[in-house]
Amino acid sequence: MSGHPKAELNLQIVKECDILIGAFWTSIGTDTGFAESRTIEEIKEFQKSGKPVMIYFSSTPVAPGSVDLKQYGLLMKFMDDFLKQGLVERYDSILDFQEKVRRQIAQKIMKIRKMPEDETSRDPNEAAKKKLNDMISQKFCDLIEKYTSDWTRERNSKPTNFDDGKLILKNLKKEILSLSVSLSQIFSKDIIKNIAVIIAKMEDLQKYRLYFDPKSIRDFWKMGDGVFASLNSIAGKVREDIHGNICSKD
Repeated sequence: MSGHPKAELNLQIVKECDILIGAFWTSIGTDTGFAESRTIEEIKEFQKSGKPVMIYFSSTPVAPGSVDLKQYGLLMKFMDDFLKQGLVERYDSILDFQEKVRRQIAQKIMKIRKMPEDETSRDPNEAAKKKLNDMISQKFCDLIEKYTSDWTRERNSKPTNFDDGKLILKNLKKEILSLSVSLSQIFSKDIIKNIAVIIAKMEDLQKYRLYFDPKSIRDFWKMGDGVFASLNSIAGKVREDIHGNICSKD
């Protein structure tokens, strides 16, 4: 007797495809009777094969009345699960999406081509752990890059307050904290300590008050620039560890 048609299709996708790319905005897909979403089922089956999975979420604004709340709730749960695995990238435009997909595919192809000859002889669990660690580290770097771009764009718009700046810091802090458990197992103690100091500065900026003085606005953005400079310094070291295969814990 043949298997369920959808299960057979999933196996075919896993067998014939090398990379899975998923892009989402407000919905996650239809219920299959076997899983809450056909799309989630396909992604999880592909993930079990050990092949690269790249998930993207659109940050494009949407009219609240046009959203299926049940679908959106499932999407947020799915996003949280994959954020913890370092598999999620956000994009705010088609051009941004194209650039990130192009860059990450190139990185994955280079990684495959540069894989040491003895990679296949390693303990599969150790190889899988290193792959996951590298993906989480890259996720951290991509977060810093994305929010640095958002911060710079907002600052250069010459805002008359810092509400949007605070929102950027709030969202970045939330995403860093969502990775905190994983990062503490990957990064050195010094890097974790520096990240904690930076998060404390971000919290101080969240409490920053606006006075009837243009200087208070300039000071806020200047201090924020310092926060992002520190984060980009850490991200630079993390990238060196990823590409140089020298990332270790003290």
